[in-house]
Amino acid sequence: MPEGREEQKISLPSGASIVLPPNTLACLILKTWRGYMEGDAVAINQDLVAIAGGVDLGVDRNRQAELADPLISDGVSGAVRYIALEQAHTARECVQLIGNYYNQYGISYPSGVGVVDANEAWYMEAGGGSCWAAVRVPDECYMVQANGFRIGEVDPDDKEHFLCSPDLLKFAEQKKLWSPKEGPFNFSVAFGGKMLRQAHTMRFNPRRVWGCMRHLNPSLHLDPQAERHPLFLEPERKISVSVLKALLRDQFDDTEYQAFPKSGGYGADRPVCVPSCVHSAIIELNSHLPVGAGGIIWGSLASPSTSPYVPCYLGVQDLPEEFKVSSPTYDAGSAFWHFRSLSNLSMVNPQELVPVIQAQWKLFEDRIQREHFDLLKKIEPLQQDNGHERLRMLSSSTQNFFDESLVKCKEIEGFLQTEIAKDIHRIFSVSELSW
Repeated sequence: MPEGREEQKISLPSGASIVLPPNTLACLILKTWRGYMEGDAVAINQDLVAIAGGVDLGVDRNRQAELADPLISDGVSGAVRYIALEQAHTARECVQLIGNYYNQYGISYPSGVGVVDANEAWYMEAGGGSCWAAVRVPDECYMVQANGFRIGEVDPDDKEHFLCSPDLLKFAEQKKLWSPKEGPFNFSVAFGGKMLRQAHTMRFNPRRVWGCMRHLNPSLHLDPQAERHPLFLEPERKISVSVLKALLRDQFDDTEYQAFPKSGGYGADRPVCVPSCVHSAIIELNSHLPVGAGGIIWGSLASPSTSPYVPCYLGVQDLPEEFKVSSPTYDAGSAFWHFRSLSNLSMVNPQELVPVIQAQWKLFEDRIQREHFDLLKKIEPLQQDNGHERLRMLSSSTQNFFDESLVKCKEIEGFLQTEIAKDIHRIFSVSELSW
């Protein structure tokens, strides 16, 4: 820090005050109405390091862990990920930075987060006020996460594949969260499992994990009744952006757990994609592309079952005003609330209305995908000295994509309002005749 310059601090909702580094990296962050400090968003920095959302693990933390490793009320939680991301040049470094903040300030809430770059992928979980662990995802594998603890065996001596809080195993043994006689230390068993012990939530997360894995590894015939599934699997087919869109829209279709049975009504199981979803995103990292084009957030506002995925490039300079407005209450000037309205309206008759909405968005997404590939072809040859033109093209295309998605959203919204009104009129007309 230059001599005489006053250090800058940021205060988190918990009360923790963190000193910011003098130099930080630029970041692209998907911000929802829940807010930046909530820690549930996704982000990419200029070195193509990304944080892949966040999952709430508090609901799955077992009672013994709560007593053994109590949370630190004025510690850090989700927001600290962004402070780490602004400094990290690799995924491993980002995990280490988050871990350092956990060690220094304590953890105010248990959560999990994915951290990736163009070469490595890591998954990190906070178990309590002081304990955390991270595991590297094998290069040839994928991992699926819901809202339960997933990290299994942890070997602190294997620093190539694991990172964790100081003396994690010693702490777990002293606090009777684990005994060496039981076998290798298992992080999810030591700190989680509460939802598995409750009849109304025991399939809540495992079945959502199964919901994705059944598509990527169909030959394994994984058991939908299983309480635990493999942490890593090698997929039987390439996982593309299109495949991920389909997985994030999964509602257990064509199974006995279908969220919206064709016979009507609602299923008893919570699927991967729920109507109440606030946002969904896919992060794409392409290190071979020029700066600004290689990092892409495919964002979907509200539930992806009724909303499109629209690409936002790291080099974007600005977004349409409607996409910068967000609040917990309805706002006609907010793009989020128009997309949320589609989801709300579709629930009047999901069996009939959702397929109509999805058909419209498929046409839109197919066209945007073609335009996206055309843009990358134009961007790739541009050298560093054409950086201004490259960023102009990226910003212009992103704004056009977002503008067009909102126009289409309002068009579908109007159609739904009209059709629902017609149906209500028909119902009341029939009722009047019976009076």
